[in-house]
Amino acid sequence: MNGTNRPDGPARKAVLRAHARERARAYARARGARGGARALARAMRFRAVGILTALIVALALVAPAFATPLDEAAGHAIALVRALPDADGARIDVEALPFDRRTNVTPCGGELASELVGRKLAGARATVGVRCTDPANPWSVAVALRVSLFKPVLVAKHALVRGDVVDGDTTELAERDGLQLGY
Repeated sequence: MNGTNRPDGPARKAVLRAHARERARAYARARGARGGARALARAMRFRAVGILTALIVALALVAPAFATPLDEAAGHAIALVRALPDADGARIDVEALPFDRRTNVTPCGGELASELVGRKLAGARATVGVRCTDPANPWSVAVALRVSLFKPVLVAKHALVRGDVVDGDTTELAERDGLQLGY
């Protein structure tokens, strides 16, 4: 099937070579365009990451200025527990447990008053009632705290059996959480 508009022999080879060159150029142009698009997308990703990093750093620096009333209540409760005479010179660690997401209070225009529920530290958990004394906007919230009261206690250096002498060779002082001790 040798048609009249189809070149034969060397002319056909020249047409095929020209067609192959044109396809190669088109492929190279498309590849270059994709490479340019990839480079542009990569640059945009780096720019977006830089912008997000800058925003996170800025928010971290500004966040303490926007403390919520619940944060203030938790800080007030922690300060109350740290000032208790139960510590007796011991190292005390206090951490406020998270509030329920539904807890919502408005900023207090007056003073915050706090009181330890139970009047003394009885265990590793404590609850402090914090209330706003502003007559126009009164509220109260219970702040749950995790408390650790570290003090030096006498512990055995190794397992003791009946009849062992308890003295300086078998015991040592170690810092332990006194609220976690069962004795």
